[in-house]
Amino acid sequence: ARVLGCDGKPLAYRVSIGIAECLPGGDLATLLMHADLAMYEAKRAGGSCWRIFGGATGAEPAGIGHATAAQAPPAADRQSAPTQ
Repeated sequence: ARVLGCDGKPLAYRVSIGIAECLPGGDLATLLMHADLAMYEAKRAGGSCWRIFGGATGAEPAGIGHATAAQAPPAADRQSAPTQ
């Protein structure tokens, strides 16, 4: 089903996604701040893409990609969290 606007034309959506990792001992406020920084970097890049917060300096996102349907960014160089 297509979503139509008031004028009967299809609506177009664009997403900008910011991704951040919460390390052990991290707090929610910092996690959200890092995700927001990455999201606004994606918006500055023109939208319809994703960015991963870089962590080391916080100045630049570590990952760059374009959002497509049912596609997730690669989890490169991630350490697996222990499962319970």
